Amino acid sequence: MEIPQEIPLHVVDTCELFGELSPQSLDNLKKWVEVEKFGADEIIMREGDKGNKLFIVAEGSVEVFQKLDFHINRTIRELKIGEHFGELALLSSENIRSASVKALEQPTICLTLSLTNFETLIRSDPDIALKMSHKFCERDHDNLQLLKSDLGNAFKSIIEALGAIAEYKDPETGSHLNRVSAFTRELATTLKGKPGFEFINEHFIDLIELSSPLHDIGKVGVPDHILLKPGKLTTDEWKIMKQHTVFGAQAIKKILKKFSYPEFLEMGHNIALYHQEFWDGKGYPEGLAGDDIPVEARIMAVADVYDALRSKRPYKEPLSHEIVKKVIVQSKGTHFDPRIVDAFVELETKFETIFDDLSKRGSEEE
Repeated sequence: MEIPQEIPLHVVDTCELFGELSPQSLDNLKKWVEVEKFGADEIIMREGDKGNKLFIVAEGSVEVFQKLDFHINRTIRELKIGEHFGELALLSSENIRSASVKALEQPTICLTLSLTNFETLIRSDPDIALKMSHKFCERDHDNLQLLKSDLGNAFKSIIEALGAIAEYKDPETGSHLNRVSAFTRELATTLKGKPGFEFINEHFIDLIELSSPLHDIGKVGVPDHILLKPGKLTTDEWKIMKQHTVFGAQAIKKILKKFSYPEFLEMGHNIALYHQEFWDGKGYPEGLAGDDIPVEARIMAVADVYDALRSKRPYKEPLSHEIVKKVIVQSKGTHFDPRIVDAFVELETKFETIFDDLSKRGSEEE
């Protein structure tokens, strides 16, 4: 079908999903929007397919429906100009369409934003992903069974998307996020029930696994010439780099202000802000020491250092498991909570396996 000569980009401005974006971000977004035209009763997306794009109705209307059997469809809702559907595709390519959508009028025109274009867009403007995620959270937060429901899966995708914002500035971050999630879960599980960690339960374990990818979200606030510098940072550059903990916590705090059920974000805030604190008080940003450091941040510290030392970075070559183990053990009682180091030693073989397996999987996916 022929596409209209005048693309109705003004519809982007009225779409509630983009309600928090700045005028500059809206202009950036419009550069990546495409146009598709559909005839009456034409299927736009099908239930069960993997998502790959967001749709905004720009002209006409559409019907969202589910197929009950071969002959019968159940209408869920009708969407008109300015309304959107398929947005979860922008959070993860693994999201499966939960309903079908068809055009009701002739013609129906949709503005579309593909997952590929979205990822390219937020490399240059990561604030778009953060503010859109606010909207996802705002829409779904009232369900108190989040972690056990389909909405829980949507929130998990949101957290993964927020954590991956740092990846768009540092491509080596992607597999790192998956590995530290696995490491924190293993450490929390091993600590469960031990003296000083009696409060750890399955819910805590689920939360720390879910929240840990947020630890470095603040890196989006660090200039590329510092974040990706291949050599040693200057004193002034290091001061800026250390601010990533504060940048990340501030970003998460903006979301926290809006919701009554933000457990995973509360934990994510603590992890982002305090994962560089040292047991002996010589870390940053606040110089907390001992049990004053939230336990989730103490767990994250061990997981993060293990993975960072074992990974290749612009400024260093990777270290072996045995060398990294020695570094962590030697830092017991100074950098790290001694009890968490003991748990790491119990788990060292699992850590090595997780690192190797997830690193290999990440390389294959690339």
